[in-house]
Amino acid sequence: MDGFPSVFVTAAGGYACATALFAEAFGRRRDAGVILVLGLTTLLPQTLALAVPQRLIADALAVATAGAVLHMHARAYLAGRRDEIGIVVGAGFLLVTLLGETTRALGVLAGPSLAPLGFVALVMGITTRLFSHHRGTARELTSRRGELAMRTRELEKSNVALRHAREQLVQKEQLATVGELAAVIAHEVRNPLGIIANAVSNLRKATVTEPARADLLGILDDETTRLNRIVTDLLRYARPLTVQRARIAVNELLERALQLVEKGEGIKVELHVEARDARVWADPNLLRQAFDNLVGNAVQAMESEGTLTVRIRSATVDGEERLAVDIVDTGEGMDTAVRKRAKDPFFTTRPAGTGLGLAIVDRIIDAHGGQLEISSRAGEGTRVTVLLPWGSPSEPP
Repeated sequence: MDGFPSVFVTAAGGYACATALFAEAFGRRRDAGVILVLGLTTLLPQTLALAVPQRLIADALAVATAGAVLHMHARAYLAGRRDEIGIVVGAGFLLVTLLGETTRALGVLAGPSLAPLGFVALVMGITTRLFSHHRGTARELTSRRGELAMRTRELEKSNVALRHAREQLVQKEQLATVGELAAVIAHEVRNPLGIIANAVSNLRKATVTEPARADLLGILDDETTRLNRIVTDLLRYARPLTVQRARIAVNELLERALQLVEKGEGIKVELHVEARDARVWADPNLLRQAFDNLVGNAVQAMESEGTLTVRIRSATVDGEERLAVDIVDTGEGMDTAVRKRAKDPFFTTRPAGTGLGLAIVDRIIDAHGGQLEISSRAGEGTRVTVLLPWGSPSEPP
């Protein structure tokens, strides 16, 4: 490159190396490597003042690299990548100038070196390609951003429609529940009211005897008590539950529930405390209500004889330690259909029942973060298991 100013040659090589770093920053590592090799083959002969044999080797390396670049990008251009045209033209011009540089080194031709111009042409082609790629990426990002915004608006519309549909569904379910509740209440209340009305009508008769009057008054007391029980259960079921947590011993609640239950002559009661610690953070009034109900159901299922076993133990549910309370009776049991509906509101198999007992218990246990499980077979008794978390005083209601 003797015929060309050395400052320009060095500047061309330095520009090529700088462009290589620029290409690396844009993620074009293949282009960066090619430009770096070409830049070094320009700078090294100039800065190291190589002899003719070493310069021929450097020129041959540059020619081979330029030929590889031309071949690679020409194939891409023929494959439809029209943005490769700048690199193809630049690599072709560089290859011609490098071949001329080789003939100058051999003394075949004379004249100024045009290799730096070839480098400049290639670097300009690659630089143009990089900016074109950047603009294409920016346009694609803009397009994707617009598409994302459109999808977001569609999702917002769908969300609004879904929320509206959910509100309508909840409203319909509430109306259906209210209708079912009204039908059950009407059925449960109409029977005692009819009996009361009939008893009052008979009491108004002048011919009623004292024994008959006493029987009619007894009927009024029974039906009034029944109506009061229905209203009380309905209020308990409908009232929102607020859990006021305290550290309580579950075994003490069960002992009181077992003492207050009116047991028949043939009913045997057993209480087994197998857990290391039977204390939990819970609402004592709500749990007392739940255990009273469960123990009362067990006694009613056995009628006049059987064994009521209450066991307090530790259990693991989904890897979490819990306190389990098993209430087992030897009564009539439940078949599969009855067991599946046992916790449904207003479902009962007893003539005097309201069907809200287990539903209320289930709500209480659920409010404590626990579970109520029922295992039973017809004629083989029933096992009701209450699974309670140990809890903490800081748990929200």
